[in-house]
Amino acid sequence: MSSPTTDPALCVLVPLSTDLARTIDTLAQQRGQDRVQFIVDFLQEQLSGSPPSFKERMAPMAADFRRSGMIEEDLDALVEQERQSMWDEKHS
Repeated sequence: MSSPTTDPALCVLVPLSTDLARTIDTLAQQRGQDRVQFIVDFLQEQLSGSPPSFKERMAPMAADFRRSGMIEEDLDALVEQERQSMWDEKHS
């Protein structure tokens, strides 16, 4: 792998707030890295994983639905009501 400090074609200048730079520096220090290497490793970790599944993406919404106390029939009725409202609005 090419190093971000030796391959100028791959260098990117990103403005960071002072607070964000401090946070990055702290995390980098905890890993025994400098800021550049920490950012490169962080990006590789974030980009190399598989994207979240549909179930993982929907988990917060499913949890909210369970907490709402609604049942599936209530949700079906709500969706149908909104679908009908949108159709009426479009065709009026």
